[in-house]
Amino acid sequence: MKKSILILAILCLLVAPVSLVMTSDTTEANYPMIQVNRVNIVTTGSLVIRPGDTFCMCPEVNNYGDVGVTNVLMIFGYEISDQGNDSPQEIEEALEKLGLNPNDFLPLSQGVVKSDVPFEILENRVAVIPDLEPGRRSLPLHFLLMADEDAEPRKYDVPLAVFYEYENEGYVQQGSTQERKVVELVPRSGNTFVDVVQVDAVHTDSNKNIIEPGDTFTLSLKLKCQGTSTAENIRIYLAYDLELDNESGVIPEVIGNLLKDALEEALGGISLDEIIGGASGLVAGTETPSDLVEMPFVPVEDFIQYVDVLRPGGEKTIEFILQASSTAEPRSYAVPISILYYDTATGEELVTNDVVGIKLAGEPRFEIAGKNTDPSPLHEGDDYTLEVQIQNIGTAEAKSVRAHLDNGTSFLGSMIPGDVGIAMFELEADDQDSHILTVEYLNEEGEWIPTVKDIQLNIRPKEQLNIYYYVVPIAIGVLIGIIVIFWRRRGRRTEAWDE
Repeated sequence: MKKSILILAILCLLVAPVSLVMTSDTTEANYPMIQVNRVNIVTTGSLVIRPGDTFCMCPEVNNYGDVGVTNVLMIFGYEISDQGNDSPQEIEEALEKLGLNPNDFLPLSQGVVKSDVPFEILENRVAVIPDLEPGRRSLPLHFLLMADEDAEPRKYDVPLAVFYEYENEGYVQQGSTQERKVVELVPRSGNTFVDVVQVDAVHTDSNKNIIEPGDTFTLSLKLKCQGTSTAENIRIYLAYDLELDNESGVIPEVIGNLLKDALEEALGGISLDEIIGGASGLVAGTETPSDLVEMPFVPVEDFIQYVDVLRPGGEKTIEFILQASSTAEPRSYAVPISILYYDTATGEELVTNDVVGIKLAGEPRFEIAGKNTDPSPLHEGDDYTLEVQIQNIGTAEAKSVRAHLDNGTSFLGSMIPGDVGIAMFELEADDQDSHILTVEYLNEEGEWIPTVKDIQLNIRPKEQLNIYYYVVPIAIGVLIGIIVIFWRRRGRRTEAWDE
């Protein structure tokens, strides 16, 4: 019995190293597994897409692998191909538009070839996810598109090329995957369709060519009646702000339900009731939640405009007077609107939900907040240091700020609105009380934008300097002498009285 146990122990010892070696040799490396498993199509005004319609493609990216990925780049309308160009200029420009360096993404591990699909890119052809951990899903990406007016109504196979980077055994490697989404265009029917074909935002002050936070401006919308029948009783709502101007403080039922459906579809079918505890606020008789639809624009006059009739092919321009909030962030805003109208051919009450863009362009402005000199006061011939406090009182960050005065330059760097920078200059006092200060910053186009200010200093002449150093000390000496004489005379009188 003991011999059998001993033999079994020896066999275990012999087999164990072999098992360890086999386990080590068969260990698999970890790799990412990137897939686009959901692509939502968000339309404006209809559940279908017709030639000329604007819609948004919203894909989501999943990492089903064991390692994280970085620099995930999705390109709309391109197919991965060994015969393609490694770095198409269009893709490089799209990355630069996002403020990214194309060299961080290109050349791609495989080439790409542009697909011929009848969809115009309205914003950007690329979308980027900085990093995606294992088992995680990205937020929906967005490609804003418009179907060509003369596109053939049929199904189109739209390619989405995805590239990414990951680390494997200490080396950074690139991977890629090709996804496709079928988009169907349906023909326009005999009934009508009213939509926005042109948008303009113009400052009420004709001397200003940009709109800044706090400004009042005119939003002009050109409407067009598509189809073959006439639209009547057309009402155009600034849908995001209905709760502020409606007498009852609630959104009309037709608008509320349409907004609720559109938001839920954009969220991938998630119920708003689940998100905010059953009080979605987008149904008739309830207030609209400001975090979902509030925009930094307030109608100065009406939030609704009316058009009596639009015949097929007819156009009409309407205007809203809006004021931007003074605390609004300078950027582009997508403002939802709703167009309600009556189709005379079918007798139906129809609605178009659309989105228009308004850009708030901040602008830096500089003022002199204060100045000091050392020494003070100044006299002709003095070497002195001038300190100037410069404040950005504008509505946007100023980058690479610098100040020039005479032959000196002081660098202040970046200044956000409200910041105060200190410019220092070493100067020699002369007979000039006025100096020209130039403050400039670098704009997005790489141009230096100057602001010129006048600096007034009080420089005393040399004569005043001589009086200060000679006459004043003499006067003080005379005063001291008078006091000494007075005390001596007083002492003598005291002695005479004592005698």
